Amino acid sequence: ASIPPNISLAVVYNPYEEDIQGENLRLKEKLLYNVNTIYLQFGSDLTKLRGGVEFINVLNKERLQQGKHSLKIVGSVMIPSKQMLARFRFRPWAGLVLSEEFLNDINIANKAVKGMIEIYRQYKVESIVETAISEKNYLLFRELFQEECVFVDIDENPKAEAACLTKIKQSSISSSNNDCVSPRKKTRK
Repeated sequence: ASIPPNISLAVVYNPYEEDIQGENLRLKEKLLYNVNTIYLQFGSDLTKLRGGVEFINVLNKERLQQGKHSLKIVGSVMIPSKQMLARFRFRPWAGLVLSEEFLNDINIANKAVKGMIEIYRQYKVESIVETAISEKNYLLFRELFQEECVFVDIDENPKAEAACLTKIKQSSISSSNNDCVSPRKKTRK
């Protein structure tokens, strides 16, 4: 059965997978369908991340030569906190590959996430932040993303607490490209 041409799909790719040849083969098989977006899994090995993004770029070049559209790449980002690291040490998410150093040292985790975001910038990967943005981690968030912040108002979109999308574009809620606006907290009545 084939997928109708008017339906576009997004797929997940894990560049941190131990069996990277198998993961690369699965991605190639997924791309036989009408895929327009690849979501990258979060992880801590920047060398594997760079290799995975370069692999996708090779696939993109092949697709363009075949007259197909370019794939959009979206990378998962989690803003480290001691609580998050403790949670992942105790019960990691399936498919999440984080080093012991990352899980046991907040400074190493912050440095790894900064490196991840630099790789995303270099390869024009859109970031999706999967952790809540709070007063505690807002300064780190702002430092990580600098001028590329775009927020959704929590009152208009309650799910914005769980995921805050960031893109390089002019924000309608910001007066300039480098002016991040913090999400508003809901007030309890």
